[in-house]
Amino acid sequence: MAAEKDNSDAKNQFLYDENNPFVICSRNFVPLYRCQPLYKCSFCRASYSEGLESELCVRCLSDIQNWQKCIGIENFNIKQLNSFQFKCVMIIN
Repeated sequence: MAAEKDNSDAKNQFLYDENNPFVICSRNFVPLYRCQPLYKCSFCRASYSEGLESELCVRCLSDIQNWQKCIGIENFNIKQLNSFQFKCVMIIN
């Protein structure tokens, strides 16, 4: 209980600019700011830092062939797609 009251042994220190929009890398948990190169899983839309493109997605385990390179924050809501549009997105990506 003492550790909960005292934050001195907090292991995860996040260094980020709260005024600059960002997404979190799903593998390294670092902020990825707008206009910064990143990779997104085409299936679950998880974001990854550059250099992790040879990894498997930690959320859905898809491979790199399904990933797409992006720049910055992408607004994409898969719930708004109907099944035909979803299949087209998967084939194109």
